[in-house]
Amino acid sequence: VLTIPNTVDNLAQGIWDEEIRRRGPALFDGEIVSVASIDGNRIIGRRAEYRWLLAQSRDASVFKWSQVRPLAVTGLLFCRDGIVIGHRSKSVYQYPGMGELAPSGSVDISTLDANNNINLQDQLMQELREEVGIDPGAVTEVQPLAIVSDIDSQVFDVCFTLRSDLSWPQIQQAFAQNASAEYERLEVLPLDGIQAFLVANQGTMTPLTPALLQMVANERTL
Repeated sequence: VLTIPNTVDNLAQGIWDEEIRRRGPALFDGEIVSVASIDGNRIIGRRAEYRWLLAQSRDASVFKWSQVRPLAVTGLLFCRDGIVIGHRSKSVYQYPGMGELAPSGSVDISTLDANNNINLQDQLMQELREEVGIDPGAVTEVQPLAIVSDIDSQVFDVCFTLRSDLSWPQIQQAFAQNASAEYERLEVLPLDGIQAFLVANQGTMTPLTPALLQMVANERTL
């Protein structure tokens, strides 16, 4: 375990204090899941404080000491009319206003079971309900897709494909009635429009989103 110098700790605390001034006292320094290692088909995690994730995202030099690699889940949600894209709220600290595959979110340490395990598929279903407003019972198929590491944000994303027979109007209705404020709006991307969407939206999506969409487009041309 690294012993963090006082200068680095003070830097992190200063970043945290500034963020509280910007966003208000509701900001909470909770525990998150950080990836320690990947062993075969198991991801080994550890507890980390959210303030260290914030600090290393604001100042890259902090990562040498914090070593926070957040664990997240992402779903490629296929409905009858295409792939669901969420546009992030402008009030979130990471990628505000950008488009991403929905549902997506950090793994919540509160989902640990009695054996200190986390069911990532259950976590994704929770994100689906909270962010998109869809009941998990509307999902007909879930398949693991990939583990992707972002070398800039240090996030490890466990990606799944989700399939639902819901139509786009039904998803819009569920979103309007049930979803949280994580996304300002949703849109549906027809499968035959992926390449045009990628060209038109360069620089407006979270880093993982275009990579997974391109993978879908490539598979459709095989």
